[in-house]
Amino acid sequence: MRRLGTAVLSTLLLCACGRGDSGASAGGEAAPAKATAKIDATCQEPAPEVREALETAAVETFERLRAGQLDALWSSIHPQARQEGQREAFTSALASMQRRLGSGADAPSVTSVHFVDISGGASALARVRCEGDEGEGLTLITNAGDEDVAVVVLRSAGTPFSYATTVQLRRHGKTWKVLGVHVGLDTYRGRDAADYERLADAYVKQQRTVEAYLVLTLAEQLANRGGSLKLDRALSVADKLRAVADSREYQQQLGVWDVGGRDYDIEGFSVTATQSDLSAVVRYVTPTGLIQEALDQEADALLAHLQMQHPEIGKRFDAVVFEAYDSTAAAAKPGSEVQAFRTPRVFPEQVAEPVPGKTSRPG
Repeated sequence: MRRLGTAVLSTLLLCACGRGDSGASAGGEAAPAKATAKIDATCQEPAPEVREALETAAVETFERLRAGQLDALWSSIHPQARQEGQREAFTSALASMQRRLGSGADAPSVTSVHFVDISGGASALARVRCEGDEGEGLTLITNAGDEDVAVVVLRSAGTPFSYATTVQLRRHGKTWKVLGVHVGLDTYRGRDAADYERLADAYVKQQRTVEAYLVLTLAEQLANRGGSLKLDRALSVADKLRAVADSREYQQQLGVWDVGGRDYDIEGFSVTATQSDLSAVVRYVTPTGLIQEALDQEADALLAHLQMQHPEIGKRFDAVVFEAYDSTAAAAKPGSEVQAFRTPRVFPEQVAEPVPGKTSRPG
């Protein structure tokens, strides 16, 4: 069952937060701290011994996660975040992340360390700005807790994906304990969010708004580092994605497609991930009903139309999924639960053109 008209998102998130973090929404916004709370929170370069301790704690967390040592990970959670009532949900989310990382044996590489020196605000929320390279600065929402916090991002190679594991840590005495873990995509086919953002810019100039929308949706997934922090790149991509979605050119691509004498009401486009690939998704209202044989024929017809009208999509994705709803469901109130059938189709093999402005990265 799916909600008609909603986007397909595939990011797995775990943020093990104490009650003090309950004011933060999924988008990273937080309830304002009490006016009386005095907080001094500054993102700064850690001392060498602190950096070493942070990297060690983050790599240890990563290795425990990849090895499926979920009880050990639970024991490493900061007391502020550990609540027995959350243990089952915590380990379930970790198990999903472990499957995403797979059985790789290569050591992860540390791509960034952000250290936040905090004093005061034992129960208040702090919004902290950390500078970084172009697009790699971030804004962090955290419970101040009168203890320093840190964010360490690790990259692990794979094909066609590499993964970014974001580990949030809080000082606890002389050690560092885990506040949260997020495992998300970092690159796809050797290209990162910045690459796909540049590609989208080129598509917008060519008025290829469907292609721009899809690669920006991909870039949004690659720039996601969890609900409580936002990379500058993620904010930039989100702004461009909204602009494309609201554009007249993109809106004209929605609505009715006349394909082979049949009308298909196109609801929208998105991107979905599997363990081994990413696929474009076309959501549409079927004129024939949710009958498998008819849906197979429709998928073939829609694939041919998509390749003719939007050939660039086949250069960026190996497959497309046609997500069909029947006309009765389409008439339901927006947001209601409706049944949908998904029919995948593989694009004929094509050679992708280079992304403007950058060569691909390994992994």
